[in-house]
Amino acid sequence: MPQLDIVYIFTNYLWAWLTLMSLVWKIQITILNKDSEAISTDDLKTELIWILPWT
Repeated sequence: MPQLDIVYIFTNYLWAWLTLMSLVWKIQITILNKDSEAISTDDLKTELIWILPWT
């Protein structure tokens, strides 16, 4: 049935797009929170640790 193929393709496209946008949003929030904190000498020695949703 071609209708089911269209629904399957659309749901996969929607899932991929929403996953990508949520990851970008989470990374932006992490970067903005890191920038808003006061920078001290200890912060300069440590690297930014990414909190990934699949870990």
